[in-house]
Amino acid sequence: MRKPILFLILFLVSACSETTDTAQTIQLVRPNLPTGKITLRNNQDFTVGVVSFMDCKTKAVAKPARQQILPGESATYELSAGCYRIVSGEAGLSFNYLTDATRQLEAGQHIILP
Repeated sequence: MRKPILFLILFLVSACSETTDTAQTIQLVRPNLPTGKITLRNNQDFTVGVVSFMDCKTKAVAKPARQQILPGESATYELSAGCYRIVSGEAGLSFNYLTDATRQLEAGQHIILP
């Protein structure tokens, strides 16, 4: 009886270890790099609860401190210049996207989405 229980515990621990978040993280503004801005306008009827910027080359993710954007409001983020996949939307069981776009942010540029 102990072997099946031990096996079950080991199986669950190994399954959990493979699903942990191993994504690299990056700072929104990295030292000594030029910056630009990205504004997310919430023109939907839901509150945005998830905002992330993924570096196109390294796939590292930056998650800004301000995640919540109410309907009709905007949030502006300063980022180091570079290519980003910008994903934002409603948090919860049914994820509604505000943005899922890839953009090249140049130094001094201000991108407004959507």
